[in-house]
Amino acid sequence: MTKPRRRFFWLLFLLGASIRSINIWQGLDGNIRESWREADIASIARNYYQEGMDLCYPRIDWRGDGPGYAEMEFPALPYLMALFYRLWGIHETIGKILSFCFSLAAFYFFILLSHHLLPERGALAASIFFALNPLTGRTANTLQPESFMLLFYIMAVYFFIKWRKESTFSSYSLAILSTGSVILAKASAIHIGLFFLFILSLEKGRSFIREKENWIYGLLSLIPGIAWYHHAHCLWLRFGNSLGISNESHWVGWDFFVNPYFIKGILRNEIFYVWMPSGLIVVLLGLVLSKLNRVNKLCLLWLAAISIYYFIAARTTADGWAFYYHLVSVPPAALLFGNAVDAFLQHRQKVRLKALLVMCGFWMAFTIGLGFAHALEQGGSFCTLLLIYLPGLIALLFFKPSECRSEERGNRSETWWLKPLLPIVLFLIVTTFATMSVYLAKSIHSSEYDRLQTLYTFAKESEKKIPPNSLIICSGGPCTDRDGYPVAYNASYMFYWLNRKGFSICAEEQNVDAVQALMERGACFYLVERSSVVQRPTLKNELEEHYQLLDECSEAYLFSLQPVVRTFSQTIRATDEFILP
Repeated sequence: MTKPRRRFFWLLFLLGASIRSINIWQGLDGNIRESWREADIASIARNYYQEGMDLCYPRIDWRGDGPGYAEMEFPALPYLMALFYRLWGIHETIGKILSFCFSLAAFYFFILLSHHLLPERGALAASIFFALNPLTGRTANTLQPESFMLLFYIMAVYFFIKWRKESTFSSYSLAILSTGSVILAKASAIHIGLFFLFILSLEKGRSFIREKENWIYGLLSLIPGIAWYHHAHCLWLRFGNSLGISNESHWVGWDFFVNPYFIKGILRNEIFYVWMPSGLIVVLLGLVLSKLNRVNKLCLLWLAAISIYYFIAARTTADGWAFYYHLVSVPPAALLFGNAVDAFLQHRQKVRLKALLVMCGFWMAFTIGLGFAHALEQGGSFCTLLLIYLPGLIALLFFKPSECRSEERGNRSETWWLKPLLPIVLFLIVTTFATMSVYLAKSIHSSEYDRLQTLYTFAKESEKKIPPNSLIICSGGPCTDRDGYPVAYNASYMFYWLNRKGFSICAEEQNVDAVQALMERGACFYLVERSSVVQRPTLKNELEEHYQLLDECSEAYLFSLQPVVRTFSQTIRATDEFILP
């Protein structure tokens, strides 16, 4: 790589780092992005710090009257956070910095992977796609295992492909280590093994089954994950706590083939969070032009393995909240995009590339600045459309039509149809990056900021009214999904903000009898969100009949679960209100 190109990739890396640093210094307040999962990770880290550093026994706050041991993926992030807490105290920013570092390392290894598979121009386009992608940006510094998983996911693919090409022991060992680590980080990442099987089958046919090194690879990669998830499942069986593994139904059923929700949901998450509509068109045109070259074959096999995973876990991967489960699609999508861009650039045309990149950089900075200033919400849909499509139109000014010739053949290309298509492709490429910038800008502030900030403020005020060792009850989500299958309903953010332990109760089961049963197990306070009252309009009155309302805000009520002592006149008044229309 030439010095100017190397310098440009370093600038691109700094761009990716700046995007991933958005909101990195912000604690877990009302602008929390993934409120349930981030609060779970933060509470597990705090409980490691306060209750013991036993790595194999992570503890959650919504533990009821038990010790709180929970089934989850390998708790690398919360444990590392707790180690740093011992040095500097409890600061959620530590976890965000750790995730940020993992995401930067993932970006670095993706650049290596793109250079290993693509020419320089294609690697550059793929790296820009990866850097700007809203999924990689949004999950980069959140308290979730996604950044940790993505790092080892890309490393596993990079070192596996390198091992198959060079047959070195170092690549083989690092591929095993990375594959084992990514399965520990996220059980769903086991689909990467299917991708590797596709590669081996493509290279060797059935004969790969007879190679001892492939069996050793598979066993060494799987053993750590099997051991951990068996242990984690035992925690679920004994204590009944799980972070969405055994307490939720993920798996596809026969209704997948008759209910369009699943296909529509998966495609929506893929198109609008991974590919961008214009980016998908660029990739499809690139596939037509470059046909099934090596990169296209590898990426299509990779996407086939991912698609099988999306199908098997369709009850989760089709849901709107589960968009970050589609993070694994970003690396192959970026490589296909880079390959498509390189295929078009192989045909001679004049594009003032440096000026175009400078314009795109300024436009992206302008868009993200609008996001910080809350201007996108005020501008409405017209402002959003302008930010997406105007840079693509401006980009056409940097394009000079010329005779379309192939670099490889040096004469007039048979693909005569490319000449009128090239400006359209340029428009689509720039529109893809502009769309990603708008998505990034809109993710700066939580879509539920007003509600969550109100709850955060209320929790901090209520914390003073609840004795430190008191068990509480907090509202959870729905007990089941739209089809009646169980879901993980344990909302953790109020427990974390209140710094209290207790019971989470799903929306449909919130009633006086359920509260009474939890009181017998030690619950002393009940924080009920108004969303639960909307689903059950009589709930607030029923609770006030039995318990004392300590405080309320626009989003929640706080009840003391001490029986209400009424005077004789209050009892008569309540009876009259019940009898009289």
